[in-house]
Amino acid sequence: MFRKLLFRNLIFMIIPALIIEASLVFICLQLRSMDENSTYELESLDDVVMYYKLGKRNVFFRLDGELVYSGFDMKSDGAVTGHYYYLANDDKMYLFVLNDAATKLINKGNLVRIKATLVEDEAASGFIEKEYTDAMNLGEEALDGYIESVIISQPDYPERRIVLINYTMAVAYILVAITLIYFIASAIFPELNMLFKLRGLASSRRKLIKKLDKEMKDKLESVEGSVYTTEKYIINAKISYIDIKKR
Repeated sequence: MFRKLLFRNLIFMIIPALIIEASLVFICLQLRSMDENSTYELESLDDVVMYYKLGKRNVFFRLDGELVYSGFDMKSDGAVTGHYYYLANDDKMYLFVLNDAATKLINKGNLVRIKATLVEDEAASGFIEKEYTDAMNLGEEALDGYIESVIISQPDYPERRIVLINYTMAVAYILVAITLIYFIASAIFPELNMLFKLRGLASSRRKLIKKLDKEMKDKLESVEGSVYTTEKYIINAKISYIDIKKR
């Protein structure tokens, strides 16, 4: 009978914990499914505008072309946060804002796989366009539309937020697994149940369970709500804890 109390209280404790943990997993899954928290593979620079319009702003991309440093840097609060590079073909010039780590790899001639965010920045693309037309003594509209206004920017990629969501979801899955394992183990082996303490009432938790089972079966004197009184013990079966006292 005491085993039944342990199992009942175990269920009372496990169900709320599983609901909270499952809710956390569901929230993380929902957050991950949102475009602003998802990262899509960008296979071709020709798809930049399409991806941007579809809301697929976070991308990972393999830089397998000859990137050229534009001579301009991105600054925030007076500090350099990125460097403008460009990749040009016959139809378009695409701008990249790369961090120091990617810049070092590119300068060494290595292929680089980056995670970045597509950002429409007409001011930056317009400024670079003007600087190039002035430097090459071209007309004001000579490069009009040639430099793509949607920029591939590493500094704008929300890496911390995405990592935090993935980390939280991983922790939530682990908690669910631990909770289920604890539930199954405690159901099979009641002595693993942490909802009661030994308090010197027996030499082991298993022996105490066996003793209380016998007491509640053969020597139960009264039941008042959640309080069970036997010949030798008073057992108060609270939801979160079972208090056992010797009479």
